[in-house]
Amino acid sequence: MTTFQEVADRTFDAARERVQAFYEEVAKRIESAIDAGRRFIGDFAENVESALTARQESARVGLGGRIRQ
Repeated sequence: MTTFQEVADRTFDAARERVQAFYEEVAKRIESAIDAGRRFIGDFAENVESALTARQESARVGLGGRIRQ
């Protein structure tokens, strides 16, 4: 026959395992979101740099296509 304490211990252990699995999943999702944010920032920085370079190049070249000195 199972004692109340044994049932309580098994129930507690099962609950602890479910909570641990939940927190591990949350941690994975947070890491994934951070990685996506880093990629977004990197891509954004590249786009800004590219736009600035294009803008500088267009400012350097005059309307007649001649390169300004």
